[in-house]
Amino acid sequence: MQHRIETKVGRDGIIVLENLPFREGEAVDIIVVRHHGTEQGRKEYPLRGKPAFYDKPFSALAEDDWDALS
Repeated sequence: MQHRIETKVGRDGIIVLENLPFREGEAVDIIVVRHHGTEQGRKEYPLRGKPAFYDKPFSALAEDDWDALS
């Protein structure tokens, strides 16, 4: 069984997990992975999540490059 929970690292690197769906004494594996929405990810992709605007969305991009239009 897998259970995913998001939390933040507290003071002195402590992480507290509460209300887990496992019985007391049950053996579990814990893997800690940096959340994708961290500051580091924002620096790598500064435009991710930003709105995009198009001045003329239906106009031709390279009309002058088409021989058939000449």
